[in-house]
Amino acid sequence: MKRNYIILGAIVTLLVVGGVVLTRDRSAKPIGGSGLPEYEGDFINNIGNDSFLEQLTSDQLKQKKEKLKELEKTLQNDPNDREAWLEVGIIKKFFNNHQGAADAWEYGKNTIPILSTFYYNLGGLYGYELQMPEKAEENYLKAIEIDPTLEYLYTGLAEFYAVSNPSRGKDAITVIKEGLKSILESESLTYLLEYYEREFGE
Repeated sequence: MKRNYIILGAIVTLLVVGGVVLTRDRSAKPIGGSGLPEYEGDFINNIGNDSFLEQLTSDQLKQKKEKLKELEKTLQNDPNDREAWLEVGIIKKFFNNHQGAADAWEYGKNTIPILSTFYYNLGGLYGYELQMPEKAEENYLKAIEIDPTLEYLYTGLAEFYAVSNPSRGKDAITVIKEGLKSILESESLTYLLEYYEREFGE
């Protein structure tokens, strides 16, 4: 099952572009205010230094850097822009700047109204890329608490249990059963329940 990182309102066009920035412009307007804390995470315009960047053209890097600068300005003007925070994380993760993606999505949790997407994305990021299973589980569960009628939240957590630690296969079954209580007669959850019961002997 393919893990999906979701962005609110639009599909991020993954044009491979951007640049590496290792210093923060201290004269830049800080991000925060209007009841939100100041953002102190990875620089918005930093895509990291993964070796993948060596495969990109200078034009691609320039375009992505400009996109991140645009998002930074957007967030300086409106730190509650959830779609912008989601897109910052998507871009950073694409370039394997996993901690930078985590910083953006963690800050996004402060935005109003609360959005399960930040928690779901962090569940996958902590679970697979950053190898922090406790944080992964915590975020997946919170996402379900926020939006208990979204199927993919249950399938994401169940997959995490089944793939990351097969000894927790029965936990995957439990999660799917909980999903079926909230989403009655879901064909996809019913199929997954049958699959996990075959796989993990229940």
